Amino acid sequence: MRFSLFAATIAALVGAAAAAVAQPVPGGIPPPPFVPIHGEGAFERKTVRGAPFSATTETELVQTLADGNRLSGRWTGFVARDTEGRVRREQPLAAIGPLLAAPNAPRLIVITDPVLRVSWFLDPEARSARRIEWPPQDESGDADGKAPLPPVASRGGFRGRHVRDLPAPSTESLGARDVAGVKAEGTRSTYTIPAGQIGNERPLSIVNERWSSPEWGVVVETRHSDPRLGETRYRVTSLEKGEPEHALFEAPAGYAVEQGPPPKRERAGRPGGPPPNRP
Repeated sequence: MRFSLFAATIAALVGAAAAAVAQPVPGGIPPPPFVPIHGEGAFERKTVRGAPFSATTETELVQTLADGNRLSGRWTGFVARDTEGRVRREQPLAAIGPLLAAPNAPRLIVITDPVLRVSWFLDPEARSARRIEWPPQDESGDADGKAPLPPVASRGGFRGRHVRDLPAPSTESLGARDVAGVKAEGTRSTYTIPAGQIGNERPLSIVNERWSSPEWGVVVETRHSDPRLGETRYRVTSLEKGEPEHALFEAPAGYAVEQGPPPKRERAGRPGGPPPNRP
């Protein structure tokens, strides 16, 4: 059961990363946030070489319920990148969409390796690792600096009611400021869902703020505000420039290694799926 939850999380992570890497289409609505790793998703949008660092992060999720009650959680994480562009991200499985987990939630570690063209998912509690190879370079390539996604989920966007013919998001510059000791430039994008588009009585505004460092090629702060789910904040709290230990970007010795994406699970009662619940 423990590994099944871990495998399901991997599949969801890659699906969320696929949606995150796809650029917003004018007239489309951004998907609700998926925050098991951080606001930027589990995979890197592009490969950045020659700018190594190690950083601690903080993710906060706040929701206000219809009765005025509030749900909130805050979790710390870690991210490191070496000179070759390998990235290690780790954080508790604390928030998946609108769901909050206990403070002692298990940790998930994702390693993106553009040198070997593989991604690793590490489960420290189970001492297990899953290795997923990237698509062949002649099919997707990364000549433009983009890191391709492992072949686990389609890139077709997000599930849910599809909304068409919406106005393009409005985007504005937030200028520049220092975040965790680095100079960052910010932008704010606002998506407006007109009244009646998804059964809403009044217009809904979804706001995305993103602060990134051009020098280091790293996102240092994000804010996603969605009245359907609440507000998610992510920020780098400290950043140390310099080469991290190489061992951070490898599966530890003694871990049980699985190859490829986790197998798909069928619904109860279907061939290959678990038996239906019986009294």
